[in-house]
Amino acid sequence: GFVVPEAKSSVSYRTRDELLVGTDFGEGSLTDSGYPRVSKAWRRGTPLSEAVTVFEGEQSDVGTDQSMHHDRGFWHEIQVRMLDFYHTALWYRPGNPKGSAASAGAPFKRIPVPDDAMFETFADAALVTLRSDWEVAGRTLPSGSLLS
Repeated sequence: GFVVPEAKSSVSYRTRDELLVGTDFGEGSLTDSGYPRVSKAWRRGTPLSEAVTVFEGEQSDVGTDQSMHHDRGFWHEIQVRMLDFYHTALWYRPGNPKGSAASAGAPFKRIPVPDDAMFETFADAALVTLRSDWEVAGRTLPSGSLLS
């Protein structure tokens, strides 16, 4: 199994044998808020010290996270920098459970939405809920809009 020392941590299964973990890995691994700044891929049967860094945020972020989930037949892998409690920077790639997070193929791409928007998936679709008006191609999409 996996045992993570007590700390402000973010842990999610990427596959049966790989965990994505953000925790206190030592000097420089936490944000100024005390949350994980570094996400690592940890293989079952290895010590946490051998986990490989897959994502890093900024020291000034509230926290960072990388996760992968299965949604109605589709895998999604997402990286998040929590800039503050209402703003995030998001990156996405199709999930690939056959490889490791460190070598899973396609690079992450920044999700081009406002930093205060909420992002979810539904099967192979992205769902974006706007918290503020968004000007796109000369058109204003109002706060509260659900985009797909």
